[in-house]
Amino acid sequence: MYTAEELAAYLSFDPVPVSWKHCLKAALEQYREDWLTRLNFEEIITFYDLEDSFSNRLSQELPLLQKDRKLNFACWLWHFILFHAGPEQCGDIWTWDSREDAFSRHGSPMMAAVTLLSGYPLHRQNMERYHFDKEQVKTQQNGIRYYCTWDGKKHGTDGIRFRQMIFASGLVTGLMTWHGRLQYELIPEGFAPLSPFLTGNPPVVFVHIPEDGPLDETAVSQSLKTALEKIPEYYRFPVGRQPVFFTQSWLLSPQLLEILPESSRILKFQKHFRIVDTQSCPGDFLYFIFGRTRAPEHLEDLPEQSSLQREIKKRFLAGAPLERGLGILQVV
Repeated sequence: MYTAEELAAYLSFDPVPVSWKHCLKAALEQYREDWLTRLNFEEIITFYDLEDSFSNRLSQELPLLQKDRKLNFACWLWHFILFHAGPEQCGDIWTWDSREDAFSRHGSPMMAAVTLLSGYPLHRQNMERYHFDKEQVKTQQNGIRYYCTWDGKKHGTDGIRFRQMIFASGLVTGLMTWHGRLQYELIPEGFAPLSPFLTGNPPVVFVHIPEDGPLDETAVSQSLKTALEKIPEYYRFPVGRQPVFFTQSWLLSPQLLEILPESSRILKFQKHFRIVDTQSCPGDFLYFIFGRTRAPEHLEDLPEQSSLQREIKKRFLAGAPLERGLGILQVV
């Protein structure tokens, strides 16, 4: 039908994602041209209570994706990679956002939203499979709506970025739950950077910190307590195989100890975790502190609207380390 190279050229993806090459044959074997028309998007919009502006834009995009065979198959390929491929086949998925010219000739970021929403039947199945209670089901619905609309509200994006599609796919697969302020992702295959610090190969749960809202200490503690109670109920781990909760984030950066006051909410968040390793990751600081996906041509152009921005900018200009920390939950 199409090669990965043909799809990438059509969508202005350069270089071709390796995961597209790895998964193309298997995805093609399960492909049906009418796969999108077989989905009830009216039911999907209602279930997730999607806003009118987003729903209207979705309704404009669907006929194009149903008509254009390359765009149709590209969406199916992404669907397959998100919801059916193994982690060894799609290890480069987080690099998809780095294609600066993507969709410059064909397609749009709405394709990522359509791909995410195409997982709706699987989402319903997995919420039942993992015994989610009514409160968690409602939270899951709100979560999909959040990821579908966040980029439009914050960045003016016509659709969603791939990173949002990828994060939200964890809800669809049933491996991510949301409890108050924080999200929790069960990683069945384990998390390689964490392995040297564990014994007995226990289940691991990644604690994610959504970027909207402050790190209120009470809300964080309540979320952690709820997750420690609910997650074993949902996934029913074998006796003696309780999960290890951890996170990897710029919020655990040791450099922040040198910058922030002791009363900082970020430093209070850090105290929940025992930091076992660090990794250079200036890109996280660019995005989460300056709202940029890549560095400006001149670092002097970075804004200085807060004391944290001013201090981090100094470190960028000086070429000083900016690391994210890997930490294991120790205090709730």
